[in-house]
Amino acid sequence: MSAGIVLGVALASYWPHEPMAYAEAAAGAEKFALCTVGTNIGDAEAIFVLDYATGRLIGATFNNKVNQFSQPMIRNLASDFGLTEQGQFLMVPGFVGARGRGAQPANGGIYVAELTTGKLALYGFINVSQGTKIPQELSVLGVFPWRSAT
Repeated sequence: MSAGIVLGVALASYWPHEPMAYAEAAAGAEKFALCTVGTNIGDAEAIFVLDYATGRLIGATFNNKVNQFSQPMIRNLASDFGLTEQGQFLMVPGFVGARGRGAQPANGGIYVAELTTGKLALYGFINVSQGTKIPQELSVLGVFPWRSAT
């Protein structure tokens, strides 16, 4: 019986484990959308709000070490998509798993599709776990046209 317990414990330690559950979410309304994005292991998620009227994507990371939002982020999507009028956006979070040298990119990113231009962009950010009050600009990680513009 002892050999069976030892074998069972050894097998369980080397058996592949299920990945941690991801709880990212996205919601939209008539004038804005919001989504949560994973940062790094042990750090809280970031929250982003997309204002359809201005085309601005604004976010912040919750710093769970000091219990407050401490990393503001911003990006002007209207200029990224070349919009002169209000855009029609759809936004969802996703796992990126980007690698970087020096500063650590967050594990998550934000996918934003725009209907009138027919483009989709992926935005990423550096996770600053000690927090900062200086707004950081989100980076464009990639863009692709998903359909021809109307």
